Amino acid sequence: MSRARGPVRILIVAGGTGGHIYPGLSLADALREAVAREGGRAEIHFVGTRRGLEERVIPPAGYRLTTLPALGFPRGRGVRQLPAWVRSLSVNGYTWLRALALVAAFRPHVAVGMGGYLTGPVLLAAHLLRVPTLVHEANARPGVANRLAARFVHHVAVGFEAAASGFPQARRVTVTGNPIRPEILQGDRRRALERLGLEEGRPTLLVLGGSLGARPINEALFAARERLEAGVPGLQVIHQTGAGEFARVAQAWQQVRMAQVGPGEVRWKGWRVVPYLDPVADCLAAADLVCSRAGGSTCAELTALGRPALLIPFAAAAEAHQEENAAALVRAGAARLLPQRELTGERLAQELVDLLTRPDRLAAMGRASRRLGRPQAAQHLAQLVLELAQPAGR
Repeated sequence: MSRARGPVRILIVAGGTGGHIYPGLSLADALREAVAREGGRAEIHFVGTRRGLEERVIPPAGYRLTTLPALGFPRGRGVRQLPAWVRSLSVNGYTWLRALALVAAFRPHVAVGMGGYLTGPVLLAAHLLRVPTLVHEANARPGVANRLAARFVHHVAVGFEAAASGFPQARRVTVTGNPIRPEILQGDRRRALERLGLEEGRPTLLVLGGSLGARPINEALFAARERLEAGVPGLQVIHQTGAGEFARVAQAWQQVRMAQVGPGEVRWKGWRVVPYLDPVADCLAAADLVCSRAGGSTCAELTALGRPALLIPFAAAAEAHQEENAAALVRAGAARLLPQRELTGERLAQELVDLLTRPDRLAAMGRASRRLGRPQAAQHLAQLVLELAQPAGR
C-alpha cells in the first residue's frame, strides 16, 4: 500500500455472533496498525445487526457502528414457506437500500464481509457502487451468504484450507486463517493457576461451554466428574459454564459433598467452575487439554497456541459447519472428535481419561495443532484488504 494522502476508509460487515464480530475487530486493529506504519490513518466503519453483540462490543473498541435489520432466507420451499420468503425478501430489500445509502455516504475504499446475513446485501451494494470487495469465510464449510457473495466479490479469504474448494466461482481465493485476538497469544500459565488456586505440575483440563453456555457439555462434564477423578490422578479442571448456564450448574453442584458453591465460582477438589473466564488466554496457556465446541474462532485460537483438543461440535450449527471444522483438526492429528449425539458422562470421561493419561499423545497432538496455526492471520488478511483499497482521497 502506498502512503495515503487521506484516511483509508474501510467498511467491515461483521454481525450477529461473536464468530463474526471478534475476527472483524481483530482485522480492524491490524488494519489500523498497518496503515499507521505507512504514515496514514484508517477510518473504519462497522455494519452489524440490531440483535447481536455488536452494540456492546464494537463501539467500546473505538469503532463506528451502523446497525441494519438482518433476516436469513428460509431453508425450506413450498407454499408453507411463502410467508417467510416474502418477509425475508422484504427485510433484505430494505436492508440493501439502506446499505446503498450508507456506502454512498461513507465512500469506502474497500468493503469487507466477515460472514453472516448482512454480508450479501452490504457487499452487493458496495459492488454496484464500484467499491472493491472481499469476503472472509471462517469455517471449513462455507456458509450460504458467503457462497453467494463470492460470485461477485474481488477476493475470498478463508480460515481453513478445506473451505477453498467451496468457492469454485470466486475470482481469487487465499487461505489466511482466522483473525484472533492478540491477547490470546499473551497467556500466562502460572498466572492462571495462581488466580484459580491451582497447582503447577498437575494435569489440567480446560472445558469451554461458550460465552452463553453449552448445556449438553455442562451436563456431561458434571456426570463425568467421579470417573474423571478416579481415572486421572491429580486432575485439575477449569470449567467455563457460560453466563446463562452457571446458576443451573451451581445448583447441581450444591448436592455434591464437599463442594464449595459461591455466587460466581464452584470449588471441588481440583475443580474450578465459573460462568466466564476473563481473560481466557491465561487459562488456554494453562491447559494440557481443551474440551470445547468447534467454531472457526475457537479452532483458530487452539491451533495458534498449539493446544490439543477434544472437540464436541454444536449439533445445530448451520450445514454442520462445526463438524467440518473439527474434522480438519482431526485429520491433521490435532484433535479428537466426540459428536454431540454420542455425548454422555460416561463417554466423555472415557475420552478425556484416555487423552489425559497419555502425555506423549497430547504432546504429539499439540505439535500437530501448532503446525495448523496461523497466529498472523489478522495481519495477512489486512494486507489483502489494503491491496484492494483504491487510492485514498479519491
